[in-house]
Amino acid sequence: MNRLLNNRALITGGTTGIGFAAAKQFIREGARVAVTGASPVTLDAAKKTLGESALVHSCDAGNVAAQKALAQVGMPNTSVYGAGKAARLSLTKTFSGELIDRGIRVNAVSPGPIATPLYDKLGLKAGEKAAASDALRKQIRVHRFGDPDEVAHAFVYLASDESLYTVGSELAIDGGMSNL
Repeated sequence: MNRLLNNRALITGGTTGIGFAAAKQFIREGARVAVTGASPVTLDAAKKTLGESALVHSCDAGNVAAQKALAQVGMPNTSVYGAGKAARLSLTKTFSGELIDRGIRVNAVSPGPIATPLYDKLGLKAGEKAAASDALRKQIRVHRFGDPDEVAHAFVYLASDESLYTVGSELAIDGGMSNL
């Protein structure tokens, strides 16, 4: 399909996990994407997998100087990142009202526990990781972690013309976890 033909997208953290899955979906739908990541290994893998339809740029989202080199973005320290996460839904609704007259729709995707390399970076031993995963799985109504592609499909939907009437909304993709 070509639901995103002639569209452009910047996907930060786009060399692994949900971001990488989203980049692949956007490309399949005809978009040109730019992805960022910090690991030389995942950057190289993304270049090979995504091919010429993607610009792959090294950028550590936790590094303010790197953010400024990438893009008109101000994040004076990492506490702003945490506050931004907490305020995201309010900003989604506010920005959607402010930008709709310019033809820009703003929506939020709220993924729950998704099977990504993030969980390998927590520093847990194998037994601790398994116990934590089991405990988390019990809180998810479908009793499993989500797949990055499941979130990427939502991104494509929201970026496509199929969602023209979807404005200022949150799409929770969490296996029913937020409904408990």
